[in-house]
Amino acid sequence: MCDADTDGNVYVYSILTGDLLEGAGGEMIGLQLTADGGFEGEPQTIAEKVCVAHLTDGGKVLATAPDGLENDPGFVIFVQDETGAFHLCNATGDAMIWAFEPVGDPLTFPTQVS
Repeated sequence: MCDADTDGNVYVYSILTGDLLEGAGGEMIGLQLTADGGFEGEPQTIAEKVCVAHLTDGGKVLATAPDGLENDPGFVIFVQDETGAFHLCNATGDAMIWAFEPVGDPLTFPTQVS
């Protein structure tokens, strides 16, 4: 997962490896299984709720977009916490968070020689 601007500044660069919540996301937001074994509600709404719930004191959703992954489709969600700090979250409709990183100053990378 990468967040960059048109000037080439990279603000977040994180590898998606697995559910950071280890399956506890559903409990965080009170998600209930339905009779057919699925989850009620819109998957985008569930992903947004679990990203905001992951913040210590809550916050708000600023923007959401599909993440484009085919294996486990989810959403890239920008959230703002109560202190005004921004975070980039990748979550799915079954309340799993795959990445959660603060968005701050541009990252710096060592100069590489081609």
